[in-house]
Amino acid sequence: SQDEVAAMRADVEAQRAAADPGDKRSWWATDASGDEHCCRVTYLNQRSPRFADLAHDPRLLRLAALASADLLPTPDHGDGVSVVIKCPEIVHGLADLPWHRDCGMGGHPVLCPGLNVGVQLDAANVDTGQLRFLPGSQHFASSMAVDESASTTVAIDAEPGDVTVHYGHTMHVAPAPASPDGAAYRRTVYVSFHKPEYLEVIPEGQGYNDILFAHGDGRVRSPEERV
Repeated sequence: SQDEVAAMRADVEAQRAAADPGDKRSWWATDASGDEHCCRVTYLNQRSPRFADLAHDPRLLRLAALASADLLPTPDHGDGVSVVIKCPEIVHGLADLPWHRDCGMGGHPVLCPGLNVGVQLDAANVDTGQLRFLPGSQHFASSMAVDESASTTVAIDAEPGDVTVHYGHTMHVAPAPASPDGAAYRRTVYVSFHKPEYLEVIPEGQGYNDILFAHGDGRVRSPEERV
């Protein structure tokens, strides 16, 4: 509901303000003016009572049950319940994800199939940095070149309160917001669902994305910066 969305927005902003680049529970990026912005906060469920039970919300469980595999909520593994914040005008950092699969850092045998359920706190469109997908790519194991033409890829439009669901193995991209004044952006809260083996292999509080912090300064690097 819109009341739920408004409360989530307020809580997300409070957790965003409390985040620190060295906490390894948030991702940071730099804009053209040199200012640092928090572009992702992970494990909201451990920080906020409002998100503590979201992974077990019957509405989300009903969506996850549509998958062909038996998938369970995993709030204490990987990124937990997290929020992606599409900050505008970013020039350094991993705020704008290139074409990728969620198993791209490794772990495909245990990560896939896996579902990401996104609760949209803002409108998702070109101006705010919407997700785009390559249809059918979930059926292929290896990476592939992606034709950027509109006839090949599919953009996802959404409004606040909408809930989206996608398989992490599907090739997808999260481009920068295209708002001309940089004022429009989106925030999306994600809950992940995985098969039981995932919980047996991945220790609590850890995930394959942790490799992004391996350089030691607490800041997530984009693939180009890590080369």
